[in-house]
Amino acid sequence: MTFRRLHGFGPVTAAAVMFTLGFATAAVARPDGPPSHRPPGPDLLVFELDLDAETEAAIERLFEENREEQSARHQELRDARHNLGELLDGEEVDATEIFAQVDQIAALALEARKHGMRTMLDVRALLTPEQRLELKQLREERRPRRRPAPPF
Repeated sequence: MTFRRLHGFGPVTAAAVMFTLGFATAAVARPDGPPSHRPPGPDLLVFELDLDAETEAAIERLFEENREEQSARHQELRDARHNLGELLDGEEVDATEIFAQVDQIAALALEARKHGMRTMLDVRALLTPEQRLELKQLREERRPRRRPAPPF
């Protein structure tokens, strides 16, 4: 997409749409791979704790129960982004329709994020206070070091 294509919107609106699209795409741009028995990313850290077999099984059940729903949410989000791309590629570009689609994408992304947070809170509820502290320490150790934000 080029700025010229969005020229009728004005530079600020065009920049906002392009920023939103880039941000939204980067947020879930990861290749679909075969399902694993454990979740990807930081949730794996919970399995590095000294968990008893019952707690580990309960956590694995939680992840398994939520995996299918979360996968469906992400597919819905991908479809909404695809629809936005089609709207932007059309002959007639309707700003109202585009921004309505951007709002839908934002709402879907928020719901997916909340669902993930609910799962995390459910897992947290299964841990002892000591395990929660250990998990926090593991996350801090593994957290990528970020450069300081610019002063503006």
